[in-house]
Amino acid sequence: MSRKIEDQEERARLKEMAREMRPPWGGLIVRTAATGTSKRQVKRDIKHLTKLWKKINTVAEKKTAPVLIHREMA
Repeated sequence: MSRKIEDQEERARLKEMAREMRPPWGGLIVRTAATGTSKRQVKRDIKHLTKLWKKINTVAEKKTAPVLIHREMA
């Protein structure tokens, strides 16, 4: 949970959402950008990031170091 989220009600709301949506194999980091977002938006972001992580992992398993396996869009 970002320390920059000072509103205690918002922190509690985001913590509860994170608890409900946390994948069984990992954890979540709630950033300040999540402030004020809907449950649907957070769920969509988690789905997108999970797909990206699986794709990166798949590429990493097939390559040997050193090799670039992911590059953020500019």
